[in-house]
Formats: sequence, structure tokens, C-alpha cells
Amino acid sequence: MRKRVILGFILWMAIWFVLMGTSIYGKDSSWQKFEEWDTGYLHEGDLKKNIAYFEIRSYIGKEKKGERLFKYRGKLISKFSKEPEILFDKLKPYFGSKADLPKKSNAFFIDNKGKSWQMDMIRDVKSLMTSVDTPSEIQLVLWLHDKQEGYRYRKKVKGYEVDIEYQKKGVCGTFKEKVFVTNRAKVTQLSLEHSQKGCKKKKQSVSAKKKKSNNKIPKIMTPIQEPTLTNDWKHITVTGDKIYAIKKSGTLWEFRKGRNKHSFKGIQIAGKWHSVCANNYKVMLVKRDGTLWGFGRGLIDLRSGKRTKSKLPIKLSDEKDWQSACCSGFTPEGPIDDDVGEPQVFCVGLKKDGSLWEWQGHLGDYVGNPSLKPKQIGKAKRWKYVAVGYASIVAMKKNGSKWAIGHNGYDFEPRFPSEKIYKKLTKVKNSTNVGLNRRAMDQPLFFSDGKAEIQKNGTLWIWRQKVEEIFDDGSVMYSDKTYKYQEKTKSRDWKNVSVGWSMAAAIKKDGTLWFWVFK
Repeated sequence: MRKRVILGFILWMAIWFVLMGTSIYGKDSSWQKFEEWDTGYLHEGDLKKNIAYFEIRSYIGKEKKGERLFKYRGKLISKFSKEPEILFDKLKPYFGSKADLPKKSNAFFIDNKGKSWQMDMIRDVKSLMTSVDTPSEIQLVLWLHDKQEGYRYRKKVKGYEVDIEYQKKGVCGTFKEKVFVTNRAKVTQLSLEHSQKGCKKKKQSVSAKKKKSNNKIPKIMTPIQEPTLTNDWKHITVTGDKIYAIKKSGTLWEFRKGRNKHSFKGIQIAGKWHSVCANNYKVMLVKRDGTLWGFGRGLIDLRSGKRTKSKLPIKLSDEKDWQSACCSGFTPEGPIDDDVGEPQVFCVGLKKDGSLWEWQGHLGDYVGNPSLKPKQIGKAKRWKYVAVGYASIVAMKKNGSKWAIGHNGYDFEPRFPSEKIYKKLTKVKNSTNVGLNRRAMDQPLFFSDGKAEIQKNGTLWIWRQKVEEIFDDGSVMYSDKTYKYQEKTKSRDWKNVSVGWSMAAAIKKDGTLWFWVFK
């Protein structure tokens, strides 16, 4: 009887814990809005027990005392001072060589022994915090990472998902950012979207309307700056409905069009990357350590020679001497009829020693079994730029000479003088491809689905084809004639450009990134 009672009690307690755990998790996992007192005020338990008083002040303005941004007043402070604020009013701000607190700020605190401290570094402030598990702590962590105030949050495993909405002065539209705040006070950006819904367009003059109506060139929108509005972009590549870009810090971003034509949504992809190149169905990446990675379909693992696919970046080679890599524009499913000489899928890689390699297809030789192991193209090791098309590549050496290999008739516009097959690297006099204009790109290897040019004066020009007919299945027939036009802002500070069929992206000399959508 006693055993039954004990077993029944244990079973009842287990059920109680499950129910309590479920209810707590359910509450934590639902969205909660931040209250006004969650920003600027810290509460009992937010900081370690030895903290009697704490505050953060910004010294951006003219006020010598600074502006108080965060404050915590513990129970022990009354033993040392009734008005600790006055003590810090008299102190001058200090900024060392490693100062990194946002908004030109200093942090101050008084410990439980009455000793006062002054700090100018984020890590010092974090050392005073306990595990992040309250709304006020979340807002402090967001501020430490130079983020705007959150407006709602929900609990997740090992942290909190936070939604942020804000506007920027002089910029029309709303920025919607989603971040993850860990219990250890780290912040990871999950997504960022800039919506320009409701923004008024400038009225056009009558002459401008007439000029527009008589223009036969396909329409293109005014450039839109990417949603983060930062100025540290390095590499870009455009494919289909996506734009991939790498910052100078090595972070990789994927941008897609938002719900309307005036908005783009950005998602960060984990890792520290050196180069990126995307075509219609896969993305090739090189990390800063020189290893080769990729995601999408039709990938080849160069270690095993096996085909694979992945929605996230996976390692394709253990070698650490890759500079960049890219693949042709045809899909893995076709063309498959080699008897008629149709081109196969191929990939090209550039190594740090300047050598050029190919795998998966036969570049310049369309009949035969594809090679799944990299083979060097020629013996030269002084290649600087390589532009990959649907069935050919055009490469430039460091001395400026241009060379071509492959079939010339499958791309947006002929890449070299005559439409024929070059079965080996052949020197050509000129090239219409964007990649071989020294001023157009500063990344070594990329896929081009269109044509653009940055001229000596820094202006950007794009070539487009006129749409003749759109069929019921969504396919499009273009005219043979191409049109050249300058981007609308007529800026003279463009540095880097990538063109796709429906979008284009370009980086200015100041490091800002801009998008176009073709109509």
C-alpha cells in the first residue's frame, strides 16, 4: 500500500511539472510587447548583486553632464549616497583607444563597498549583467549593439527573438528588423526589410512625361539603396530574383524583393566569406581560409566527385588556395543531347596563384563525359578577372590581354568577335562583357546574365533587350536588338556592378549598395 501511495505521488508530481512546464513555455513563446519602463530603467536582478548603483550617459550633445540613458538604483545605495547622480555630474567623460560604447557614452557604477567606477567599453558593461532574461535587460543589450528599441519579443531556446521597427531621418519608409538576443548578451540579425509603402513619388514635368512615352528603351526603376543603409560593401552578384553581397567584414547577405517593388528584404548567411558568385540555380562561395563552399542544386563535392545539393552552404573542397569559383548558367537538367553539340554545365575556379581550373563539364568540348575533378585550363598563372556565361568564359590576364574559350552563341550578347567554338583559350581583340572592363568589377570571378559598363567618368550604363512577346507559360521572347541607357540618377561614382535579367546591383565608391528592378 505504501509503495502505491509513493508511486501515485511521484506520478502526480511528474504530471504537475509537465503541465507547469508547458504553460510556462506557452507563455514565454508567445509575443510580448515591451513596456515604457523596460527602456532606460534596470530592475532588481538585472545586474549582479555587488552593484549598488549604475547608469549610462551619452555625451553627444552640448550638455556637459551628458544625457542619462540607463539607470539602476539598488537598495544598498542609500548607505553611501542619497544622490549618486550628483557624483557623476562632476566627472568628465573618458574615451580610451578601445572605447566602443554607442553614442559616445560612458557607464558608471558604485559597488556595495561604496567604490565608484567609470567605463567606456561594451565588454565591461556586459560583465556587470546577469543572464539576460528580463525585458529591460534585452533593451540594454540591443542598445549595446547599437540597435533601435525593440517593440515586441518572445522567448526561444537560449534567448529571445525581438522585432524592431524604426524610421530614419530623411529616408521614406519603415525599417523592420528581426534579431535574436542570447542569454549571454549577444545579438544576431535574422532579417531586415525596408518598406517604402505609402512614400509619395515626385511629380514629373510635362516634358519628362512626353520624353518617357516616346522612349523605346525598356523601363528601369530609380535605384533603391539596400535596407541596412551601410557603406562597407565589397562584392555583389545578381541571379534570378536574388542578390548576394559580401561586406568588408566578410558577412554574406541575401536580398530579395519585398511585397512591393519599392522594398527589399535582407537575410544574413552565417560565416566569414571572401567571394561569392551565383547563377540561376546555385551559389559558389570561398571562405576567408581559402576553402570552397556552395549551396543550391547540381553541386559537385570535389573531394569525392559525387553530386549533391543543399539549402545551406556546405564544404566542397578541403584545399585552402581558392580565390573564387563560379558555374555556367544552364541548369543541371539540360541540355542533355550532346550529339548535337549543345553545351554542358561547367564550373570554373580561380586559385590564389592565378591559375584557372574547370570541372563538371567540358568547356570548349561539348561531346564527352564531364570531369568531376578539377583540371587546369592552360598553363598560365597570371589570370586576374574571369567572366562566366552560359557556354563560355572570357578571362583577362594581369597585363590586360583578353582570352576566350567556349561557345559564343548562347549568351545575352556575343562575348568575342565571331560566333564560333574556341576549344582552347584564344586571345581576342575585344570583348563586350561587363567583367572585362577594368572599371566595372573589382571581384575576380563572376557570372554575367547581362551587360553593363562603368565608364571612365564613373557613370553607369546598362544594355537591355526589348520584350517582343510574353507567352501563356510565362516564357518571354526578346528582340535581337539591344538598347543602351544610363541609370536614372546619372551619378559619377560607381565602382562595381552585376546584372541579371530582372534586376541589377551596383556598389558606389563610398561603399553603399544600390538595386534596380527592370520593368
